[in-house]
Amino acid sequence: KKTQIIVILLIMAPSSSSSNNASFTKIFEQIHHKDRDYRCMAVSDLTQELQKDTYKPPTASDVEEKIHEVVLIALVDIFSDCRDLAIRALPTLLKKSTKEANKKTLQILCEKVAPTEKTFGPHVDKEERSRHKESASVALKTIGVEGYSKEVSKEFCGKCVPFFDRVLGDANKATVHDDATEILQILCETKAEFVEAKDVSSLIQTTISKIEDKTYGQTSRKRCAGILASLSRAANAKELADVVEKTAARCEKALAEKDVIGCELGAFTLGMIASKDGGGKRLVAESATGGGGGAKKTKKGGANGSLASKTVVPVLSKLCTTLVEKMENNEEADEAFASIAEQSLMALETICGRFGEVTSKSAKEKQLEEILQMAVKLLTYDPNYDDDEEEEDDVPADEMETCQIRTPDHTMKDADDECEDDNDDDDDDAYDEDY
Repeated sequence: KKTQIIVILLIMAPSSSSSNNASFTKIFEQIHHKDRDYRCMAVSDLTQELQKDTYKPPTASDVEEKIHEVVLIALVDIFSDCRDLAIRALPTLLKKSTKEANKKTLQILCEKVAPTEKTFGPHVDKEERSRHKESASVALKTIGVEGYSKEVSKEFCGKCVPFFDRVLGDANKATVHDDATEILQILCETKAEFVEAKDVSSLIQTTISKIEDKTYGQTSRKRCAGILASLSRAANAKELADVVEKTAARCEKALAEKDVIGCELGAFTLGMIASKDGGGKRLVAESATGGGGGAKKTKKGGANGSLASKTVVPVLSKLCTTLVEKMENNEEADEAFASIAEQSLMALETICGRFGEVTSKSAKEKQLEEILQMAVKLLTYDPNYDDDEEEEDDVPADEMETCQIRTPDHTMKDADDECEDDNDDDDDDAYDEDY
């Protein structure tokens, strides 16, 4: 009898799937409600359902499609709070959905940013189209920085990277290039390792062409430089060498043509590539010829020099030297040249930090010495620099009691009080570090 009772109770008890279906049915109804509070409640309830550990994608494809539809409808709601809830729900939705459903949603978002004639019907007015575009753009930028599983990240990059690569290559879609470059920069910054090799090669060529296009907006060109630098992590050795050599050649050409923006962009790109090089240190790894057929192998301590020593350092040093020559000839050096030197010095700083790990000393010591001499020359033109050892305005000893110095916490205290703390090593170290 007990067994019969348990069986009857199990049959009568509502299953988790049926309760989930009931919850989703209510959500599907609320999202179309004329009251904005009901619509917000629908998105909030959906997010809570998705966040449950017991949630699994519905077996019925039409139910999962409706779940994605709820978020997409809320994403273009007139009420901004509803749109914000939808954007916050998207990362969880992508993590908990099937591959097919994610691809469809990402495709819809991409097409809203760069719409075609078929994206919107004739009933959608200009204002509503603008809202669709803005919401989709914000959504892709927001969810682009989120961390996903390897599979979802590949789906994300596999759909968005080639799509916006084509957008950048289409002159008719120039009005959305700003959004496209920003989305690509976020994706390549956070998920470059998940971009397919063919998409890496294609996007590298696209961004190089945009950086070289002087009619292109400066902000977009700089974003393209960031994309290029991030992609260099995923590029193979040949592609990396090609990117570095073309960037260096572009710097040389810009310097000859006195193209300040071109010089600054080139130095910025090389600096970004150096900073993104990471643990691979491919820029400073020296190449050596070996193996069959004269194939080039990359190793530390090779005889043929590295990309850094052969290509990057010479052009960056030349950019800095231009500013030094202007100073020595008493020519007026505007902020633009100072900015070029600053970008070059930052790139050189990153590269010099990696030179120490290269075992070969063939070109390293000479180049480091040249960089040091050039940096010292630039330092001497700093208005705060003074190399005169015999300062005439030294404070007399009998007036020291009126002197004040700045302590590590940026407060002023008397010099006599500071002398009492000379034995405190920790404070001295902190002061040196602050100085």
